[in-house]
Amino acid sequence: MKLELVHCEKKSPALFKQHPVWAEYYEPEDESRMVEDGFDREEVQSELKRIEYSDSYLIPYVNFEKPSPYEFTLYKARATVNGTIEVFATLFVMENTVNSVTIYVNEEQFVINLTDSDFSDEKELCIALGVKSIYPLSVQSDIGIEFNERFESGA
Repeated sequence: MKLELVHCEKKSPALFKQHPVWAEYYEPEDESRMVEDGFDREEVQSELKRIEYSDSYLIPYVNFEKPSPYEFTLYKARATVNGTIEVFATLFVMENTVNSVTIYVNEEQFVINLTDSDFSDEKELCIALGVKSIYPLSVQSDIGIEFNERFESGA
């Protein structure tokens, strides 16, 4: 796979269909992680120079059968909202712990924060889907991390 770092603004279902696991570039050690993942060091250095070492870019994580060594990783997933509406989703993992779920509705993103409901787009997601509640909410990872959870409420 040719290394191409993708700007975070391009997160979409299409990106995750192209490749199911992405990490956020965060620190200089990520250069070594990309090489350990199988990318050529010169190619990595060239891409990092191209993006001016910005932390606004995503790295394709190739060896997703094992836990990601990156600080922040995004995994392709799927969710069932309100017990009936199946949607595309991604899991945001910080230090190997699922922090939030991003649910996509017509390319629009809604973040459900699993650690602090004050920072969730729950109301906006309800409006977008035309439902009174997103619960029960089931979320299951497609690849790279074990996650299969059902949430009965946001509390």
